[in-house]
Amino acid sequence: MFKPKEAKAFLSRYFSVVTDLEFDEDDALKMIKNSALFYRDRFYDANWAVSRQLQQDWYDRLQENRDPYAVYRDPRYFIDTWVCFQLYSYKLVQLLKKPLMVEERCSAAELFDVDEVGVIADLGCGLGLTTAYLADMFPRAEVFGTNIPDTDSFKFCESLADEHGFAMAGATAARDLPEMHQHGLIFMSEYLEHIADAPDHISELANEVVPRFFCMVNSFNTRSIGHFEQYEHDGSLIPAKSASRVIGKILRNAGYKKLKTKYWNGRPTVWQLDA
Repeated sequence: MFKPKEAKAFLSRYFSVVTDLEFDEDDALKMIKNSALFYRDRFYDANWAVSRQLQQDWYDRLQENRDPYAVYRDPRYFIDTWVCFQLYSYKLVQLLKKPLMVEERCSAAELFDVDEVGVIADLGCGLGLTTAYLADMFPRAEVFGTNIPDTDSFKFCESLADEHGFAMAGATAARDLPEMHQHGLIFMSEYLEHIADAPDHISELANEVVPRFFCMVNSFNTRSIGHFEQYEHDGSLIPAKSASRVIGKILRNAGYKKLKTKYWNGRPTVWQLDA
């Protein structure tokens, strides 16, 4: 859904932080509108549908063995990140406050409990918008987001971090994250699809960082910017359609159990370390 009022407010702030763009807020608003229409499979103007253009660029680069990650440094990439936040991630963080945990009969936010969580890591946090919501939701927790350093997105994240009281890090490897020692929450909204060795990465997080909870939304079977068609695992390649099943097996082997929820289509998925 395209929400002009929210989009204009966001763009005003974004352009005050990232000041060297070669297009203006009116053009950016057209890009947001048409990218949202593209994701909703509605009629859109291809000249302004940035999400479609960057998606094609990503898959072209993969096929041609050119650096696909260059897409993340495209100055228009924030358009896609904002649209995806509005369509998907915003709803996700709102669900955390609803009493939809079946056996626990509470909300995920209550289950996580700030005293139990302590540290919250929002991996691949995009524009930092979900990170800001988590920091506000858990004011006593140590919240941080991760993103690619030296990008416009990281710069914008830092501006939100100052306001909402969270930190930013460039870490993606498990060795760069603080050990949680069976406490803490790792939050991942549309993150693992962007990691070439996603199954091995989740194994490192579960066995080396050891959070008490994982909260994640994955869409491996969709074509989108940053999504791979195959993922590396134990020295071989597995198709994207198998990634979720393999990741679930890895988490269970690491001692996690998938909690029952009333979330539509099982999204988000909540995993808890089975003490």
